[in-house]
Amino acid sequence: MASDFCRRIICVSVLFSMSAYADVLRLSGHLTTADLPREVVRTSIAGRSHDELLEALKDQPSVVLDNATLELTPPAVGSSFALRFGRLELRNGSRIVTHGINVEIDAISIGSEDGGIVSFLDTGKVPAPVGQNGAPGLDAGSLVVDSHLEDGSVLHIDLHGEDGQPGGHGIKGPQGAPGSRGDNGADHLFDCAHGGGNGGPGAQGGPGGPGGSGGPGGSGGKLILRGDLVSQRSQIEFLARGGKPGVPGDGGPGGDGGPGGLGGNGSTYCRGGNQGSAGVVGLPGPRGEKGNVGRDGLIVAD
Repeated sequence: MASDFCRRIICVSVLFSMSAYADVLRLSGHLTTADLPREVVRTSIAGRSHDELLEALKDQPSVVLDNATLELTPPAVGSSFALRFGRLELRNGSRIVTHGINVEIDAISIGSEDGGIVSFLDTGKVPAPVGQNGAPGLDAGSLVVDSHLEDGSVLHIDLHGEDGQPGGHGIKGPQGAPGSRGDNGADHLFDCAHGGGNGGPGAQGGPGGPGGSGGPGGSGGKLILRGDLVSQRSQIEFLARGGKPGVPGDGGPGGDGGPGGLGGNGSTYCRGGNQGSAGVVGLPGPRGEKGNVGRDGLIVAD
């Protein structure tokens, strides 16, 4: 019976007539780092020359991502890692999502059919809890790519900073204090001296709490080109805008007005007083502050 890993791979074949590469794996659908061959995900190898790296890549598997989204997950140790391929191909708009992890991608060559590498997926963010500020967006991190782009290939790289989280709505204001109770009625010996007093009006409700500030956007990433890519800049479409700030939260609604005070009790000859009017609703709280836009990223050749 085929393993779960084998079922997720459409085909495994040997790339005949191209002895520079090892096995070729074709993957599609939604993928994570765990779906890649174990030998592809490596810690960075320090002190290795470019020629030595190219020689080592000849023994690495080649991977074709076909209509796939590969979301990279943080390494178990450290904050960065390298993906090393014999050849990498991005077909049918396939993309690799870094999630702000510092990544190095090394391959003898890269083929791209409208494929790309992006820092974050554009998904809507849930606002912060009531009364809280939005969390800041993540920085896009750095991406190092050392490879050669094949003829006719255009690689889209978008290392935008993550957008900040919207601020939470302000809390509702407190209810106003109840009105005072009216005086009780009083009698003369055979008639009413004065009836029960009306209750006092309730106090106005308290103001709503301020809305939470929108989280600041994360910084755009840094793209570092190595190898033949340095002279192939025209085949790379690069963006790295700073993340947008989160939308400020609306101020909380004003508190309910306090209940009117009870009317005073009647007596043998006098009627009781009426209940006072309810207080007015409190003022809404102020809207939260707007966060800052993240810094734009940059592209450099190494």
